[in-house]
Amino acid sequence: MTGVPCPGCGMTRLAATVAHGNVAAAVAADAAGVVLLVVLAVLAGTHLHGLVTKRPHPPTWMRSRLLPAGLVALVAVHWAINIVTGGPPAL
Repeated sequence: MTGVPCPGCGMTRLAATVAHGNVAAAVAADAAGVVLLVVLAVLAGTHLHGLVTKRPHPPTWMRSRLLPAGLVALVAVHWAINIVTGGPPAL
């Protein structure tokens, strides 16, 4: 509607490409998006591990104020790349 790609534009295609084992194509299309996917997978895995092992608190690094700031910065870089390039290509 606005002509500007959304912040998550192309993430589903990148995730599908990575899931099919074609990491090189995903990195070539949008390296920041792949890094964002990896970070989110690590966060989800760590959270799931904490739930399974019934740990009362998440690890210290997950409680850091730098984590949300880093995620916002990573999404901003991914979004800026999409705006400049017109969005990720079809993979």
